[in-house]
Amino acid sequence: LGPYTVQTRFGLIEEAVSGMPGADLQGADGILGFGYSDFRRSASLMKTLTRRTRPSWGIVQPADAPILRDNIFSVLTSYTAGELQLGGYDRASYDGEMMWTPMMNQTGYGMLITSVKYMGHEVLDLGPVGKRIGGVMGVVDSGSTCMEVPKGLFKGYYATSLFDNFASRASADPSHSIDITLQGGHVLKIPQTVWSEPWGCTNPFEADNVLLLGHHLFKAYIVVHDMASPQYRMGFAPVSKSYAPSIGKHATPHPPPPPRPPRGGGGG
Repeated sequence: LGPYTVQTRFGLIEEAVSGMPGADLQGADGILGFGYSDFRRSASLMKTLTRRTRPSWGIVQPADAPILRDNIFSVLTSYTAGELQLGGYDRASYDGEMMWTPMMNQTGYGMLITSVKYMGHEVLDLGPVGKRIGGVMGVVDSGSTCMEVPKGLFKGYYATSLFDNFASRASADPSHSIDITLQGGHVLKIPQTVWSEPWGCTNPFEADNVLLLGHHLFKAYIVVHDMASPQYRMGFAPVSKSYAPSIGKHATPHPPPPPRPPRGGGGG
């Protein structure tokens, strides 16, 4: 990971539906994920990168190993490549200003979505439960190919199905962007070229009441996961058309983080 080399735990896949774990993940032995939690025995790689020690694992990083100062990482992709930025975000990689919204939870990258529009029509029709919350939780996940849209009513959370409302309009004219409004008023515009076939997909989600934003989002926006701020937050900005994700590139994050007093490695 650039200049960062750490000892950490790695989740190996021992079983798979097909009986061939390597084949299911294109030859990979396991998953090195960036999901974050600050629990004592958290398997989060970001927690390992930002601490000298993980006492509950018996791991102490070498004295000369660089420790990531700020618990921030950013992801963007193209149709053929991707880029991970550690400790901040590269100003050259996006256009305009970064749009910030609070994380809804401390153990996943969720945020409140207050509106979903297609062709200018509101398709997020909240029921009594949803109106009390003020929207639906959106979760960003770079490991998901599709956008997964809640289909059920979830015991009064929706008055009508979010997926059915969207599908009825998109099936008639699938050439428009999906406009998603976040808590705070910022709007993400997901272009048709990345939410629909052949480069993307949108599916009904019946297992959970979240709007899952997958790989299509990272093709349109750089996504910043900021766990350094007192209030965890997500940042979004359109990927610059002149920027190409690269391998082995060492960029200076922007803005440079202010000096911070040394932090101990306790906590697990």
